[in-house]
Amino acid sequence: LHTLILEDHGAIGLPRHCEGWLIGAEFADRIVDTIGHRITINKLNGFRRRDANTGDITEELTDIGGYFVDRYAFDKEIAKLAVEAGAELLLNTRAIDLIKRDERVVGVKTNRIPEIEAKAVICADGIHSILKGLARQELIREEKEEYLYYNGIVLELANVRDVNPGYIERFESPARSSGPRPTF
Repeated sequence: LHTLILEDHGAIGLPRHCEGWLIGAEFADRIVDTIGHRITINKLNGFRRRDANTGDITEELTDIGGYFVDRYAFDKEIAKLAVEAGAELLLNTRAIDLIKRDERVVGVKTNRIPEIEAKAVICADGIHSILKGLARQELIREEKEEYLYYNGIVLELANVRDVNPGYIERFESPARSSGPRPTF
């Protein structure tokens, strides 16, 4: 198939919308094997949820697999691989609606090109799609459904005492972490 990648922004990987946690899976391992020598990638060993006030661990998962990646460099390398494999890349182009015939998706409408028909459409527009993108339009039927998102700062620490390398640690304030958690 001829592949066309639509990138909403003017550059691959900017602005960043993800902290760089690549979930462990066979396809992730293959990607890391392919580009791991060109960018910074660290193996993920576990995840801890902590109480922000006390520092107590409230949840811990180990051996969950995955990697920490420099998301900007990672996204650029993935786009480069796609283009080298023959994909066409359009920057500053956002899918704004799906084209359907007989309840089947046959393409997309964009902010720049009126209609692009396709045999297959993959919407990989991330978490923002749930709030205002195609996922909101197509998958979430109830407009009043609420999702809880955590604001925060992601830091990668080095040479710090009492920190376990390869762990994601999320500190949550009980007042901010109450309520339903989103399921994707």
